[in-house]
Amino acid sequence: MKKALVGLGGMALIGAVVALILVFVGVHSSGSTGRTVTQQDGASSSEPAVNASQPADWPGGTREGIAVHGHWTVEVRSADGELVSRNEFENALTTIGIRFLTNLVARQASTGTWGILIHSSTAPPCVYSSAPSDCVITEPSAGGMSGWPAALFNNLTLSPASWDGAAASFVLQGNAIAGADGNIDHVESLSCFATSAGIAPLSCNNSVAFTTKDLTTPVAVATGQQILVTVTITFG
Repeated sequence: MKKALVGLGGMALIGAVVALILVFVGVHSSGSTGRTVTQQDGASSSEPAVNASQPADWPGGTREGIAVHGHWTVEVRSADGELVSRNEFENALTTIGIRFLTNLVARQASTGTWGILIHSSTAPPCVYSSAPSDCVITEPSAGGMSGWPAALFNNLTLSPASWDGAAASFVLQGNAIAGADGNIDHVESLSCFATSAGIAPLSCNNSVAFTTKDLTTPVAVATGQQILVTVTITFG
């Protein structure tokens, strides 16, 4: 269907966290309960993310494993900013995402830029070379993602990594403009990385789908509407 991309910015903190064992991918929702919100996972918004291997008294006790949580919010807004729909869901860490983290900690890779892929298997909402295409939201300096054959939107921001004493997290945020009527039925967070250590971030030469999600209910998008995406990835 596609190749994958993305890179890392402030992952020094997360590198320290993933040096422990990645055991499980936590996938529970925590979002809003407003009328326009769709919980794609069908989970209660009050249900906490849980990793059964995590001792309740951590960090005072021994940590047995780390859950990786990816929480998405996708808003569709009209050209004048009016909210059309809001969807919240969790995603899954990919197998190659685990490999990427392992290579990073083992100094067998260097991180580059991040991106977000918005995809449809039936009616892509963006336009590239006069044809319907995926939308890819990248950081202003896209690095190895600049050659992606899709509509590129260079406005992605990567928050500094944060630590609250129990978990580390970072946030990806950006937006795209629909160039065609369509829908969204698959999303990915993308990480561009170099397959050897010591390579500058913008020289990343490989791209992976770090996390991914097939939506149970496609999100409808009309030409000219804004697609605003926030992805919070938490290790803890």
